[in-house]
Amino acid sequence: MLGGLSLIMLALVGVMAFRQWKELKVRRIELAVQLARREQLRAQFETEITDTSGKLEEVDRWLSEAENEIRELKGELEDLDREMEYLRAKPRIQLVVLDRQTMLSQQFWEVQVSKTDFPETVTARVAPADYTRSWVQGRYFLVGAESAEAAAVRCAARFSTTTGYRVGKVVPYRGALARA
Repeated sequence: MLGGLSLIMLALVGVMAFRQWKELKVRRIELAVQLARREQLRAQFETEITDTSGKLEEVDRWLSEAENEIRELKGELEDLDREMEYLRAKPRIQLVVLDRQTMLSQQFWEVQVSKTDFPETVTARVAPADYTRSWVQGRYFLVGAESAEAAAVRCAARFSTTTGYRVGKVVPYRGALARA
């Protein structure tokens, strides 16, 4: 009887060992599947990280370029502000149109005409100080003519040297009509 009992015990131990082996094998397969999934996810994350890193580097480059452009634009803006302030402070030359014929011309000239003895005239006694000063320093007339010499001649005909006028420098017109 002992021999039969030992055989049953041995069979039971064998069945239990087989059952444990089978459970371990199933558990191993489950773990292998989980491991494969994890490795796949890890590879996917690494790819995404690599892609994102590349995009971040691209964004960093773009931001750096944008910051450089902003610095340049601020510098240009400061230069323009300084230039505008200079132009605001600079005395403006007032142009007087010589006559109607000027407006029909193809070329325009700025001609300086002065009268140093203007403060002694009757007109100067009733005129504002700025007006008198402009004649002494030279007033600028917009004259239409084919050449600088022709513009000077037209002004000299209008403002005679015998009455104290002096025709000064003649330069091409620098205003809006010159650009038209």
